[in-house]
Amino acid sequence: MRAGRLALTSLTLTFAVWGGAGGCATAEKPEPGDGTHSTTGTGGGSSGETGWTGYGGASGSTSVPGSGGDGQMGGTDGLGGAAGPTGGMGGQPGAGGAAVGSGGADPGSGGADPGSGGAATGSGGAATGSGGSATGVGGSILGMGGNVPASGGAPGVGGTGTGPCFNGVQDQDETDVDCGGVCGPSCHGGQSCLVPNDCFYGICTDNVCVDPTCDDGLLNQGESDIDCGGPCGSTCQVGDRCVAHTDCASAVCDLANYECIPPSCTDGVYNQDESDIDCGGVCGPTCTRDKVCNSNADCVSNDCLDNICQPGQCENEIIDADETDVDCGGVACPGCVAGQACVAGTDCDSGVCTDLVCAAPACPDGVVNQDETDLDCGGANCPPCADGLACLVDSDCENSICEGGSCVPGACDDGVLNQDETDIDCGGTACPGTCRTGEACLIGADCFSNECVDNVCEAGACADPGLGIVASYQDNSSGPSTNTIGLHFNILNNSSEALDLTTVEVRYWFTAEGSGTMVAECDHAVMGCTNISASFSDVNPVSDGADTYASFTFTSGSVPAGGESQRIEFRLHTSGYTDLDQSDDFSFVEGAAYIDNPNITVYSDGVMVWGCLPEPL
Repeated sequence: MRAGRLALTSLTLTFAVWGGAGGCATAEKPEPGDGTHSTTGTGGGSSGETGWTGYGGASGSTSVPGSGGDGQMGGTDGLGGAAGPTGGMGGQPGAGGAAVGSGGADPGSGGADPGSGGAATGSGGAATGSGGSATGVGGSILGMGGNVPASGGAPGVGGTGTGPCFNGVQDQDETDVDCGGVCGPSCHGGQSCLVPNDCFYGICTDNVCVDPTCDDGLLNQGESDIDCGGPCGSTCQVGDRCVAHTDCASAVCDLANYECIPPSCTDGVYNQDESDIDCGGVCGPTCTRDKVCNSNADCVSNDCLDNICQPGQCENEIIDADETDVDCGGVACPGCVAGQACVAGTDCDSGVCTDLVCAAPACPDGVVNQDETDLDCGGANCPPCADGLACLVDSDCENSICEGGSCVPGACDDGVLNQDETDIDCGGTACPGTCRTGEACLIGADCFSNECVDNVCEAGACADPGLGIVASYQDNSSGPSTNTIGLHFNILNNSSEALDLTTVEVRYWFTAEGSGTMVAECDHAVMGCTNISASFSDVNPVSDGADTYASFTFTSGSVPAGGESQRIEFRLHTSGYTDLDQSDDFSFVEGAAYIDNPNITVYSDGVMVWGCLPEPL
């Protein structure tokens, strides 16, 4: 409810004699000092003067003491004092309608200490005061005596003010009497509106406010979804939002996802044409003993008596028919639990009958039971299954990969620690030499650096220079940016024993720029180009200055102690001679003229005997 405001400069002071609670009539001047009037007020005049209208005193509470104060000029018809902080429910006019005592502030006759102008609610200053909840003479700016207009308040008797939203007139920019426009969303069904905000429920149709219904196409009035559920009843269809089973036409609300779902024979709700919860009717002969039934066809026992299912063969607590124990085993009854009698595995819920007694399920019992996904594997209790066997989740499989319901083999790029890897996708016989610095290892061969210390790969491994094997290198390129890498090298044997070249591999590390198929061409070798094979391999993981290495092996030859292989000259390029940038290549040294190059690695029988490896990125 809105309170109108009247500017003090335009306030009309009306000489009126306030009546009682209902009309205008001549009243006796209140006697001073009756103890029920406000003790506060400002602007009071001299005591005992009558016939003047005084401004109301300061605000009081809505209860004792009243909000009426002493007047500016003591009189019987003062303007009502301002309302208490919260107002009340439609205050009645103060006795005589005066907001002030008939005495002055000093205090005069009926003055402020206490003045006879203040009542328990203030003479003229009740919850809405004389002048009511709208305005009315006797009201302050918001209705003398009504600081916060109280709901239900009416204009005070004898009031001359006009309350903009409570005066019973369609004025200002109201769309109907005392509602809409500046009065806000206060119009109810059937009242005029221009926009939804004029209406209490926010629905304006053809300039008329409409109260919410269950077919207005809006989510309102506590509905769980548009026009269904809540006050609209069990009208929400499958897929609609719900907060209770009663919102759904199916009578089933998935309370985890707040969605109406189709009825079923396992939803725990009495619906469809079931004779009891989740049994009978469309659910078939599934009602057990003592469940409600409509016919024999609803009952497991096929025996419905007085709408109650009677015990059947497997519920009668005796061993009969082909049961192997009480109400279990045989063809018709469920399997017996561990410890009960059996004749065959089919009599037992575990599927295992040993010495005519049902055994508890176990992983090596040769039967798919418990939660196994395949024979004696998978699930929470058994070991994971081998490749090709059935699974439900990755943990059911040895390689921790379940795809399409089957365990699949591991790989060195599947993001899973499997096979015999020492860390994810590296190490072991499956992914040798690929573990980076800091990754787990068992032996040096698991590591890219070939260095495994305390089961962790170490970085930047270099061969022991004391082994006496050296790769001497010359750059024969036209510069760092070129389409051909000119690689000349020579293997020096400074050891005391001959070096069998058929056990040797030389690796030159570089970046291929991803520009095409690499080609190696031998231009010259003292031992003969036909004795040398060249190939290219990707570096995994990619390393600083190297995503590829050129590998050179030998089909024959040896280097004597203190000797050398003599010059070997190769050109490396792409099949299309695309540009290569050597400036960041690990093994490249611009303009080198046969220097010992530790960034070219040499291996003998798979063991690095010269050089250092690039650091993985």
